Amino acid sequence: MSVLAFVVHVAAVVLAVTGTRKVVDPAGIVAALDAAGLPSGEAIGRGLGLIEVGVGVWVLVGGGSVSAAAMALLYGGFVAFIIANRVRGLDVPCGCIGTSTAPPGRYHVTIDLVAVVAASWAMAAPVGPAADWADHGAVGLLALVGVVVSAALVAVGLEASARSHGL
Repeated sequence: MSVLAFVVHVAAVVLAVTGTRKVVDPAGIVAALDAAGLPSGEAIGRGLGLIEVGVGVWVLVGGGSVSAAAMALLYGGFVAFIIANRVRGLDVPCGCIGTSTAPPGRYHVTIDLVAVVAASWAMAAPVGPAADWADHGAVGLLALVGVVVSAALVAVGLEASARSHGL
């Protein structure tokens, strides 16, 4: 496995976690969509969450270039949503995790851009499923633990960034 696989798997776990959060409690994403003037509602929020969970799990379980493309599109959509709202002068809340009313900060945009680049790269150099880490013995299992811990740290950072300030 590679550094690329590590980053892609971290981004996939983050996607699955934030998607799960939307499915369980769509209030954050509903508020973000409302503030941006887009169609919203619990069904839409939960539907977006299910798509995120599905793509995150697909990357983790199946790997490959098509799942990487789907992940690149989602993270690219997040970046476009943030930038479009900032250009329009709107202080739209993050909506990705929690119910903060603060717009996404630089940390959030950086994480999304790193995920777009990694997923795009993985389209050309496909990454296998997360289970492949087990093929590398103790080092691979340690790397897999690192994926989970890193994803948790990114998610906590996203939530803290959303609470602290915008761009």
